[in-house]
Amino acid sequence: MNALFFMLTVLTAFHSRLPWGARLFSVPLTRHDILDASLYCATLLAILVSHELGHYLMCRRHGVDSTLPFFIPFPKLAADGMGFGTLGAVILMDERIPTRRSLFDIGAAGPLAGLAVAMPALVIGVINAEIRPMGAITQGNSILIELLIGWTKRPLLPGEYLALGPVGYAAWVGIFITGMNLIPLGQLDGGHVLYGILGPKAHAVSGSLFVIAAIVSTVLCPMPWLMLLSVIVVSSGLFHKPTMSDDIPLDWTRKALGAFVLTIFILTFIPEPVRLNDIAL
Repeated sequence: MNALFFMLTVLTAFHSRLPWGARLFSVPLTRHDILDASLYCATLLAILVSHELGHYLMCRRHGVDSTLPFFIPFPKLAADGMGFGTLGAVILMDERIPTRRSLFDIGAAGPLAGLAVAMPALVIGVINAEIRPMGAITQGNSILIELLIGWTKRPLLPGEYLALGPVGYAAWVGIFITGMNLIPLGQLDGGHVLYGILGPKAHAVSGSLFVIAAIVSTVLCPMPWLMLLSVIVVSSGLFHKPTMSDDIPLDWTRKALGAFVLTIFILTFIPEPVRLNDIAL
């Protein structure tokens, strides 16, 4: 079953990058189309596999039973949409986590492993990208991406966006997934990390962040996608379940790494992944 879902995800990721006419088989594929889609698919799957492998190997290290990753295929459904060809991947693991240290290691390993692959791809993608006038729909950027654009290109002016190629766009998707997973709520990776650091005290922080995210999404974002994410978080559990030995605190090395991981969340989170721009006709 895992292999089947992985192959379907490869197909939907490859298909999502093809020109709309080629996806509908109304126009023939070109070599450029195939190369572009292949580079995007290979880069994105490398990021996702690294992310899930980080979780899986850390589960094995701490003796926590888990499944192999289940990749989630999701085809791009509209010509002007920003579908990625996948909704990411998940692993199912035993809820009986030995200690907060085990939980922290499992939660942090995925984003760090995925980011180790996404960052070189992002640097390559941004360097080879072009600054163009905005269209009706463009992708938003995280602080990390904006800093990288300013460092390798120049800061974007109003009405401009960075047109990423297949490798860069796959890296953008990887950064977007990393930022979402590191939201310190519930059963997300960030929730694991936060509970590992604070223990039961993390519940108060998670509850406050949930309310803030809902307000920011409703008031500031034209497309309240954070509300949808909030529904997902609530359905999986807003508050984290305790470990088998909550009284064992993190060591200072893990606390320092936790601060680094939460900093990564701030740098990679994209509050407005899809921008609807007012284009004068």
